[in-house]
Amino acid sequence: MFFNLRSFLTVSFLLFSIVTLKAQSPSPTPPTDRGLGIQGPSGSRSTQTDQQAREQKPELVLQTGYNSMIGGTRYLFSPDGRLLATGTVRSTTIKLWDTTNGRELRDLSPGGLSAPSLSPVFAFSRDSRLIAGAAGMNSVTIWDVVTGRELHVLESATTGTFSSMMGIIFIDFTSDGRLVTIGDAIRVWDVATGSQLRSIAFDATSMPGFVTGGSGFALNADGSQLLVVSNSDGKGEIHSLDLATGREGRAIKLSDDDVNSGEVAVISNGNFVAAGIVNKHLKLWNVSNGTNEKDLGPTSKEYSLIRFSRDGRLVAFSDNYNARVWETATGRELTQFAIPHGDSFNSGFNEPMLALSDDGKRLASGGFDTPTLIWDVATAKQVLRLNGRTNMAYSVKFSPDGNQLMSGGRTRWDLRTGRGLRTATGIPPDAFGWPSPDGRVLSLMRLNSNTVTVVEAPSGRVLYTLAPGGNVGNVQRIR
Repeated sequence: MFFNLRSFLTVSFLLFSIVTLKAQSPSPTPPTDRGLGIQGPSGSRSTQTDQQAREQKPELVLQTGYNSMIGGTRYLFSPDGRLLATGTVRSTTIKLWDTTNGRELRDLSPGGLSAPSLSPVFAFSRDSRLIAGAAGMNSVTIWDVVTGRELHVLESATTGTFSSMMGIIFIDFTSDGRLVTIGDAIRVWDVATGSQLRSIAFDATSMPGFVTGGSGFALNADGSQLLVVSNSDGKGEIHSLDLATGREGRAIKLSDDDVNSGEVAVISNGNFVAAGIVNKHLKLWNVSNGTNEKDLGPTSKEYSLIRFSRDGRLVAFSDNYNARVWETATGRELTQFAIPHGDSFNSGFNEPMLALSDDGKRLASGGFDTPTLIWDVATAKQVLRLNGRTNMAYSVKFSPDGNQLMSGGRTRWDLRTGRGLRTATGIPPDAFGWPSPDGRVLSLMRLNSNTVTVVEAPSGRVLYTLAPGGNVGNVQRIR
């Protein structure tokens, strides 16, 4: 497995762009004990205990859900299709959503700072009862999905290497109760006990999928082999690694050129499909006895997100807010989605993030400057729009009397009771607000706009719209 400098520089540029946004991205949200409305074998903590804890002291929580400008940057359906897990930049919080009604069910947060990736990395167990997610740099937490109870924290000791600084970049469960993680090393864990079964040295990877929030890795059906899309000497290849022995198997050549945004999925024992961008063309390879290549058409970028269904039957791709889905066996295009978006985020890396359900019937989309949506693949119709609690904590300050805290532009907190109130109603999702010291008015601005709107709080009634006499550029700051 080889390191590709161009991919690494691309990652660094993207991360630098994200970190230096004027409006900060969501911070980790404390874990909650909200139930999923599903009766589980372990039960949950009693409501009496929770009520006593709330009565002891006010509890202040900054809500940091997703807005339409910086939305989710990683999506994953549970195998049974009942849940959608999402993550976003600069946060270790993993949100769980009910896919039948779009309700946000639970936040799972191991705390600490997220690794320098596009979002937490997470995976559901094959029976949909557990979820594992990256915590901090090189640790992984496993939770019970129904109760939210933390079962294990899997810690690795190695630090200081390039791979350890990148944090966990891949997680997946096997069908027989093991967990495979890739970070400072490839590690295999026993899920029941949380003990490490083996560790395989791993220095770096070419990361053709990681650049766009993918991974470029896949496990075969029984979890005995790990497949890796990589670039070696300017050629795209797939390598197989035996997880029992740590020995690398043969390399299968995909292309005479680098493969960008590479992803791989297993379709049957010994057979798999891979997809990637080669010279701005989306290529699909079916690898069985030989390597059958299909050209699915030109792309506008070198790097865009590619997602397979778990069984490898379908592949989805996003390019310029247009998502497409193909059947991998035939290369036949099934449908296209025009994903709605605004124009407030212009970084050059503004492709939607995608996920296909295991049965291939639904697709989730979201990301920068676009809401989180669930689509019906057969009809290309929107099924749900997921709206969670949103209040980006880009600006926090106390009221003059010290009794209130203004968080972002949407919520003010009564520090005497811990009660949170919306600053004003009807605030557009892509607007940033700055409340006056007395909290009676709110100034609103949008990115790429040269006007400021002043609204009354809490009614949201527009009082003034301030605009310059000529085209003098965009609003940079509100004082």
